[in-house]
Amino acid sequence: MKFKTTIVLCCLSTLLVLAMGHQSPAQQNSVAPWNQIGVVSVMKVLRLSQKNTEHFKKVQAEQNGWRAELQKEAQELQADEASLKTMRPGSEDHFAHFRGMLMKQAKLEATEKFYNQMASAKGREWTEKMYQEVLAAVSEVAREMGLKMVFERTEPEFPLPNEQALASAMNTHKLLFDDGLVDISDQVIDKIDAKIDAPQN
Repeated sequence: MKFKTTIVLCCLSTLLVLAMGHQSPAQQNSVAPWNQIGVVSVMKVLRLSQKNTEHFKKVQAEQNGWRAELQKEAQELQADEASLKTMRPGSEDHFAHFRGMLMKQAKLEATEKFYNQMASAKGREWTEKMYQEVLAAVSEVAREMGLKMVFERTEPEFPLPNEQALASAMNTHKLLFDDGLVDISDQVIDKIDAKIDAPQN
């Protein structure tokens, strides 16, 4: 009886070894799941992308131009205020000068408000456009590298300036740890910057 039991166990062991040694080609070539998962830092891409950097250099130059214009008008307004103090209150010259000064002040405030709102709108439009390009580049790189999914991982930069920034970081920083996942941030940057000189449709 013991001899028969031993024979059966040996046969089962042999079959198990053969089954493990004859895996299908798909099983033999299968990639570990964690090697099919990537991570990308969108903030790193935006910070280091040549395309984004060159754009903000142009934006900075444009903003410096209109800020210099506003500064010049503000200095002229200060000179008008100083001149007003030398005039006799209630005189025709005083009223005329005062009226002109108020009009300049209103124009200065309106111009500053216009430039600030324009800069905000353009900045929002550009950031949205760049984010769409980042998403497209992530998809391209992921397919080229055979990745099945990509997570966003941008580390918060401590210390955070205020409670609102802390709350935002806690709400958006979802991938808290990864060990050995594929970081494709550099490849995404290269993909975006490669299209700088590409013709636009």
